[in-house]
Amino acid sequence: MGINSFWLFYIEADSILVALINWGNGRFYVASIGPRVAFNINNPSSIAKAADESLSSAAISADISPEQEPLFVGLVIPSSWVGEDGKIVKEKSEIILPLLKELDLKPSGFMSSDEAIIEESSKPDDFPASFINIYLESNSFELSLVYLGKIKKRVRKFFDGEFTAQLIEDTLLEFNSESTLPPQIYIYGNADESTVEELKNFSWVGKKNVETFLHFPDIKLYRDEDLVNIFFKAITSQMIGGGNPSHQSVPSIPPEEPEEKENETQEDIETPDEIINNDSDIYDAEITENIEEVSPENLGFTKEQPKEEFIEVPIIPETPVFETNIPSRKPSIPFSFPKINFKLPKLKTNFLIFLLPVALILIFLLIFFSKAKIILFLTPYEFEKTINITLDSDATEISSSIIPVEKKDADVSSSITVETTGQKTVGTKATGEVTIFNKLEKVQNIPKGSILTDSNGQKFELINSVQVAAAVINYNTGTMNFGQTKTSLSALDIGSEYNISKDVALTFKDFSENSIVVKSNTTFAGGTKEQVRAVSKQDKSKAESQLTQKLADEADKKISEELNNSSDILKETIQVKKGKIEFNREVDEQTDELTATAQSTVSVFAINSEIKNKIIEQFLSQESGYSDSDKNPESFVFTFKISKLDTDQATGSLTVKGSSLPKIDTATLKKNIAGKTVKNAQKIIKKTISRVYDFNIQTNSKLLNILPFNKNNISIDVKIKSK
Repeated sequence: MGINSFWLFYIEADSILVALINWGNGRFYVASIGPRVAFNINNPSSIAKAADESLSSAAISADISPEQEPLFVGLVIPSSWVGEDGKIVKEKSEIILPLLKELDLKPSGFMSSDEAIIEESSKPDDFPASFINIYLESNSFELSLVYLGKIKKRVRKFFDGEFTAQLIEDTLLEFNSESTLPPQIYIYGNADESTVEELKNFSWVGKKNVETFLHFPDIKLYRDEDLVNIFFKAITSQMIGGGNPSHQSVPSIPPEEPEEKENETQEDIETPDEIINNDSDIYDAEITENIEEVSPENLGFTKEQPKEEFIEVPIIPETPVFETNIPSRKPSIPFSFPKINFKLPKLKTNFLIFLLPVALILIFLLIFFSKAKIILFLTPYEFEKTINITLDSDATEISSSIIPVEKKDADVSSSITVETTGQKTVGTKATGEVTIFNKLEKVQNIPKGSILTDSNGQKFELINSVQVAAAVINYNTGTMNFGQTKTSLSALDIGSEYNISKDVALTFKDFSENSIVVKSNTTFAGGTKEQVRAVSKQDKSKAESQLTQKLADEADKKISEELNNSSDILKETIQVKKGKIEFNREVDEQTDELTATAQSTVSVFAINSEIKNKIIEQFLSQESGYSDSDKNPESFVFTFKISKLDTDQATGSLTVKGSSLPKIDTATLKKNIAGKTVKNAQKIIKKTISRVYDFNIQTNSKLLNILPFNKNNISIDVKIKSK
């Protein structure tokens, strides 16, 4: 494929889409579109890989070989990539140029995406378009305010979290526009139907002191195929010189030369006066012989082009989804027929005698090897009956009141995690060493857990039971030596206030200071206290409520995906049984999150094909037309109205409704109409086939209007056709 085609690269901040644009039959059209492929903009190899993947897919879709791939590429980029001088900013050109070099492609120009949309929206014969253009990225958006085909204001906004319509309204209010805003919003990029719904559901009008629009704006989402259609029209409009003068035009591409026809000269063909239709998806145009590769230093739409050799290749058929037919003027070609004089040869009698049997043989062979197709339209027998029965999953045989069914079960497991909102005070107790002095002349036994108090009223307890030796009095010297022992204390409560200093005096609750004296030997340490999050009763209720709803949603999904796809099930008997909910934490337990898990069981009754046949036979056999019809259980619908539903049984009314075609002996019919004229075959069909109200006989032997003698060459189709 030579210069009669080019690639269209639509580049966004984190992805690229490649389309193949062809020229054929005097028009441009989209030959194929590759998928949108994501890339890391900070990784050149990632960008090149993404572009090559999308390009290769487009080439495969168009069924072209690598030798046929175009050398030129037109670029469509975000407006933020274009500087005030109209050129691609250096940071982005350092991304694009290595990409094109890697793919061995030649740039022919670029357009910003919003300029391309304006270019396509502003029809030459129509009033210039006014609208609000929004290009959405993951954490930012570009908003262009377009009035009468020109960008009046353009702004780029960044945001955290989710994109909302309020961001758009705030941006529009910042414009302080004195003119009425155009009530048309175009959005594309990282946008989908949920984005459109967000904009549609926003209260644009009717607010006090805020009036962005006179009436509710029309929201239009541009998908990838829409954008490619817009971009290629804008670019090809530039190529034929019909675009915005702010861009240089892409050189035109020469068409393929038509094949010369016999008795037809160049003077015989008139050129249409007008060959451009900007309102169509395809642009017809007279094109020149050359195209220019734009230098990487000055990407843009250029005018002067060096000549290149034209390569003729087969035209790839246009893809109908991207093309709208354009009325074209048919050239006026003068022509005349030559005069032909001829005479019938004189035939001899012997030749006629020979010709007659040959003709008869040819006619016989034509009839014998001919084929015919007969389509019969029949009125089906209609059946409907309601019976009161019990569906029983334990039953094995059908009766007048019991129908055996199969019980199908499916388990659904789910979990939910919520943040806790309860509060709890936690910490550690202070500990330290004390010396206990005994003033009495007898041994003192102090039990474990005895309570001591400091001067601030803070309580401590004895960690271990102790025995304090008796005091010793020296009467000669008049002195007393207290009995003493060392032991450990623990604060009775948590908190740093229990971290008391050394040499602090403490008193026992149950021992008088006249007999026992206590003093701290060390500074007490380890006492802490803090508020932490814990599980509250409300947290458990919230988790249980959310899990119940999630289980219901999961059950509906399971039913839709697995159970509803079966033609055997009775949807009316679906049951959902929720299991016990398990929590990973209890109330007042310290944690930041509470997780609840549970399992539900979805069950439904099903009637298999064998039982369906028996039901039809048992309850419809006495109905009119039953014995004369071909029954197909798949054409019958079984619906059940429940009066009582248990785990293994369901009681109610079962309605069987369906239709069956009349029985037809096609072998006998073929035998009866073989070799008959179409008219006689019609009579036989009307006479022998019951409930036929229309039929169609098709034969490739229309000259003789006779059906094949070989019955195997006759096919019969039976259809139901509404009267």
